[in-house]
Amino acid sequence: MAETSNDLRWVLRDATGEDHRRLDALVADLDLGTEAGLVPFLRANALAYGALLPADPALHGHVSRRLALIDTDLAALGAGRPASMDALAAPAQAAALGFRYVIAGSALGGTVLARIHAGGGNARVLAAGRFLGDTELMALWRAVIVELGAYGGPHAPVIEGARQCFRLFERCFEAALCEEATLVR
Repeated sequence: MAETSNDLRWVLRDATGEDHRRLDALVADLDLGTEAGLVPFLRANALAYGALLPADPALHGHVSRRLALIDTDLAALGAGRPASMDALAAPAQAAALGFRYVIAGSALGGTVLARIHAGGGNARVLAAGRFLGDTELMALWRAVIVELGAYGGPHAPVIEGARQCFRLFERCFEAALCEEATLVR
């Protein structure tokens, strides 16, 4: 069967399902209504976004803005960014679309995480909600859906790009959780 552009979103969802579940499991272990959960969540995202910053010019403005939101939230919690991960090399155009699919797709799960964050009731934690409350992420998601629909190339490099992005976030969450465990001791 020939690959068609209008099914790429669903192909990506199916092909990266296990990658997505592994990352979701790491995030699910964090209580975003508490400082103990929110700080490593923000630090993991800072690591990933910092590594992504130079990788895709189409995401540069978005990634820079998201990093500024993270910095503001971490400052509200009296915390800072962790040591950075190595920057990613710029992916090929098709792989970059896979990265954008993962980044923008986080808008969907982000609404659930924002509700968990808001339900915590801790004023200090609630003051650190800019990253989770970022409404511009949904606009990026809509733009990526259009981009996926217009894409006419092979699916394999887009899928590989999405998998690489999920792996990057997984490594960043593992690193941030490990750093937090070290700080707690």
